[in-house]
Amino acid sequence: MKKNFLVRTGAAGMAAMMLGVMLTATPVMAAGQTEDSTEVVVGSGITMYTSYPGLTVKAGDTATFALNFTNATSSGETMELSASSKDGLEGYFTGSSNTVNSVYVPYGNNQSLVTYTVNVPDDTQDGTYHITLTAKGASHTSTVNLTLQVQELDLGASTLKAETDKQSGDSSSSLSYSLTLQNNSLETQTFKLSADDAPKGWKVTFADSNGSSLESVDVDPVGSTTIKVTVTPSSDAGAGDFKIPVKAVSDSENLEQDLTATITGTYDLGLTTQSGTLSFKAKANKKTPVVLDITNSGNDTLNNINLTATAATDWTVEFSESTIDSLAAGETREVTAYVTPASSAISGDYAMTIKASADEANTSNQFRVTVETQTVWGIVGIIIILGIAAALIAVFNKFGRH
Repeated sequence: MKKNFLVRTGAAGMAAMMLGVMLTATPVMAAGQTEDSTEVVVGSGITMYTSYPGLTVKAGDTATFALNFTNATSSGETMELSASSKDGLEGYFTGSSNTVNSVYVPYGNNQSLVTYTVNVPDDTQDGTYHITLTAKGASHTSTVNLTLQVQELDLGASTLKAETDKQSGDSSSSLSYSLTLQNNSLETQTFKLSADDAPKGWKVTFADSNGSSLESVDVDPVGSTTIKVTVTPSSDAGAGDFKIPVKAVSDSENLEQDLTATITGTYDLGLTTQSGTLSFKAKANKKTPVVLDITNSGNDTLNNINLTATAATDWTVEFSESTIDSLAAGETREVTAYVTPASSAISGDYAMTIKASADEANTSNQFRVTVETQTVWGIVGIIIILGIAAALIAVFNKFGRH
């Protein structure tokens, strides 16, 4: 009888042990879970955390932190909530639109179970502020360290701004501008840079702060970068103001900044003959026409152009038009100079200077004038020489016999 009792007792004990092993190996399921939806929680205890423990805000803004809880224990637990900050920033906990001071944390992963909100005062100075959140239950405690970076920023539309949007120079100069591209979004953005609507013939290039050429630029979230813009006018750009629209375009934003290039007047006055030859022939006491081209090679109008000449003594130089009231950029005016050498001028080369003077510029050129003696005077000279020779022969003949 006793032996049978021991056998029965041993069998019961073995069954109990097997049942204990089975219970230990079976996961604990939260209320409402089925066997198929059992969630395995890695770790142990109860952990409170937030996906974004560090935020950047402005003074006067509201910062909100969604608090998540992971419960890896076999049962739920009620936890008291508290916050502390040595920097003086205060906030409050909410759940289901109510202000709360404790939370029940069931088994498993609990997303956004509680929200912690901080109203940053308007007079908060720029800087870094720290807050510690604590969730404390009967058996477990968990903390989260929050960081608030308070600074002046405008989370909204990004901006493209010029340090100085207007530069000036002549048409041979390259003008430089500095732009700040501010990305006010919470994601990195790639901006393509262009200036397709610049005046025809102008060149616009982009570079970073180190001078490396750019066609596009990546800007960090709530970050900025400096862009150097170089504008080279066309060689024939006239004086005046020119608009250069610069664009920075990303997948979500289209930014534009208008730059102004003020091209100052360049004045260049040219004077030459139509053939380009600065020499001609003339005869003594005879008026010789020389056709001149007076050209405005600058990019602005020349005013009050006066023509004058400096020549040898007793020479005269007259102009078909000695004064030109105005000459537009790129324009050429044809003027004839009438040169009359002195009647006493003998054959040879002479120097003559013609000068054109405007209010804005002046120029001059030296001409070589070759004076030729007229043919009749050459014949007279020959007759005189022959007469003298004949007279000498007659004298020698007459007195040679004696």
